[in-house]
Amino acid sequence: MRKRIRVSLWWLLLGAALAHGADDAGFNKTEILARAYVPNRLVPQGEVRLVRRNGDPIVQTVLHTGFGKVVLSRITENERGNWGDQQDAANYIGALQDAFSEYENRRLKQGRQTALVIEFIDGPDSARVEFRFSPVSRERSGFDIHPSPAWRIVPVSRDYLRRNQEFILVDAFKDGAAKPLDLLHRFRSDQGGAPS
Repeated sequence: MRKRIRVSLWWLLLGAALAHGADDAGFNKTEILARAYVPNRLVPQGEVRLVRRNGDPIVQTVLHTGFGKVVLSRITENERGNWGDQQDAANYIGALQDAFSEYENRRLKQGRQTALVIEFIDGPDSARVEFRFSPVSRERSGFDIHPSPAWRIVPVSRDYLRRNQEFILVDAFKDGAAKPLDLLHRFRSDQGGAPS
């Protein structure tokens, strides 16, 4: 009888552990395929990454900076230069401004352990930009972020999303952008979509 109770208790604990881990399972299956420091390796304020999560190609920007206003200004300038007054761009810029305001507030309260993560996600059913605030640590290979829920999700057109993914990779990787762009196009083809 005691053995059966111990076995039942063991299965119960195992089930609880697996259920707890399932919350972050998708995030933990994120595979980093390419990464570049921004604006550069000497004074990194973050990274731009090409990642794959659950088969979806994602261009992920991890910002860990004390120069939020400067970074926001540069991103906004690039966005307006690429898109003008296009509605998806306007929606993204509005959410970006809100996210930077929240990021500054969190940095004041939590210190430097928080990163602003912006993800351009090309999912099979939706094209969207997700904003997250993630615990972060600096590792030799780059910034290590931990799972966190989306703070805001901005639905966008697939054309806007895909072209912006490419703009971001070219801006971050500069002359080395050919490899991540090639990977991105292959993932799009694997999804059944046009390479762009």
